[in-house]
Amino acid sequence: CRIPLEAKQKKKVDFYIDPSQLAFLDEDMKWKIEAGEFDVMIGSSSEDIRLKTNVYILEDGYTQSKNREYYASYKISE
Repeated sequence: CRIPLEAKQKKKVDFYIDPSQLAFLDEDMKWKIEAGEFDVMIGSSSEDIRLKTNVYILEDGYTQSKNREYYASYKISE
């Protein structure tokens, strides 16, 4: 999401990423969620990363395409 800010204004934004957003089609064309560590990076471009963290998926799994999330939900606070 794009958060418009005035000069020197700050807001806290919490993003909620569903594990299904990390799913990919495996060789059997099933949506697989693979265990492991994933980098989450936020910036104005791929060359201007301003925040980086890691998320962990603890075990492999599958999801149905109808149950996949495509956008992270978020909450904005002052």
